[in-house]
Amino acid sequence: MRVLLAMAWFVMVGAAIRYVIADMVYSPSEHPLLLSGVVIAATALAAFALHRHLLRRLLAFNLLGSAVFMLLAGVAGTSASAQALISVGLLVAWLGSLLGALLIRQLLRLRVEALGRDGEPKEKAT
Repeated sequence: MRVLLAMAWFVMVGAAIRYVIADMVYSPSEHPLLLSGVVIAATALAAFALHRHLLRRLLAFNLLGSAVFMLLAGVAGTSASAQALISVGLLVAWLGSLLGALLIRQLLRLRVEALGRDGEPKEKAT
């Protein structure tokens, strides 16, 4: 089911690009940011859907965010204000990834503390 959702997202992005930027259909090499953004986003979404490990999912989600910013940069062009907004967005995405890594680390630390040395749950003192 997750793979089908990833494929559906890929098709929706392709359709949106076809209707928003119609000339990309005929010359995708003229829009390298859009083309690479779609490919990276599809790869990241598939990785997010297939992996169960929290750190791998965080990395895939971070890569998906970067691909979205590549798509935005491709659509915005070379406008200075658009590039500044994209740069701020990348900084916020980087800080969000840092927060996610810290939360994963805290979850793993709490899980280790909840388990005894032999891997069994600790018994509560009564």
